[in-house]
Amino acid sequence: THRLRLTLGQVAIEEKSNEIPALIPLLKKLALPPGILVTADPMHCQQESARFISQELGGDYLFGLKGNQSGVLDKAQRLLAQQAFPPEAQAEWDKGHGRLDRRRLARVAVTPEEIGFCACWQVIAVERMSIDLTQPKDPPSLEIGYYCTSATVDQHDEKELGRIIRDHGSAIENGTHYRRDVTLGEDACRTHHRHGAEVLASLRNLANGAYELEVAGNRTKVDTLNSWCEQQTFSQAWKILHR
Repeated sequence: THRLRLTLGQVAIEEKSNEIPALIPLLKKLALPPGILVTADPMHCQQESARFISQELGGDYLFGLKGNQSGVLDKAQRLLAQQAFPPEAQAEWDKGHGRLDRRRLARVAVTPEEIGFCACWQVIAVERMSIDLTQPKDPPSLEIGYYCTSATVDQHDEKELGRIIRDHGSAIENGTHYRRDVTLGEDACRTHHRHGAEVLASLRNLANGAYELEVAGNRTKVDTLNSWCEQQTFSQAWKILHR
């Protein structure tokens, strides 16, 4: 779903809760095939989620790693500090959203016992240098993101791992969250009824997915979701949904 930015399912968040306990029920609903790689934001870096994906689902996980697993993060940072990033000549550059980004990846093979996290076989650091093309006089920003995965080092090379991590961020932040929150007005929505909010979320996901499928099928040349939505009539949308 990274490439097409599709939402395959959704689970309502319980009151006075958060997204963490919703991950496993969502994955159960999707009936994913064994061997699939599940990527998730750092909040989902939880022992039970790692156990479910690697043991019950029979797949692999790749989680962002932050302070909610501080012990694991500390160990990962110490191990990765001894591993040099590749030379700058081997770094990948991407241009988009008014920025020029350079990424370099380093990784270290570990054991679950060594790192203290279920089924974790490697930890990863991604150094990202970003240049704001709209403010050329500003100095580049530099940040390092950390990740852990149950995939072993021989399953994916550095280039493929970097692509997976980049695609996750692009699909979630730019392809889904921004479009739902800003383009489709979810942040401005004042619907408080639980079922109403859930239906609206489904419709926003449906609109985003329909647009991505039209782009992938070369059936539209419109380059923004907002413009595409404005052009649709009910009959056109109905045909797309039944294609």
